[in-house]
Amino acid sequence: MMAERVLPDWAKESQTIWLDDDHAVTWTTRSGESEPSGGLFWHRVAGRSDSATPGWCVGGFQWKGDSGPVWTLESMEPLTLSPSIRCGCGHHGWIKSGKWKQEPTPVRKKQAKPSEQKGGE
Repeated sequence: MMAERVLPDWAKESQTIWLDDDHAVTWTTRSGESEPSGGLFWHRVAGRSDSATPGWCVGGFQWKGDSGPVWTLESMEPLTLSPSIRCGCGHHGWIKSGKWKQEPTPVRKKQAKPSEQKGGE
């Protein structure tokens, strides 16, 4: 079953680029300019019903800016940015050819119990 593609009311739906059912971009512009200078990156999260963006986590990126990190806009259509995007919550991946490419979750190695380590008793 596909998730409904609806962002919070205050997001600019007419300027939304859906990367897939769970990831979207809305454009931002600098004061006095008409062309986008960056955007807001949206991704679904469970358990955020009490936030200003229920069900969503959102972070910003820019390719024009006076401060903070600046991404490279490789292509507006289809949207391609570099480097990767890491949300403040840890969600990490790339926007390539208008699609979200998720960074694989690293496999954590199980640490041996002290009794299993060499020299343990």
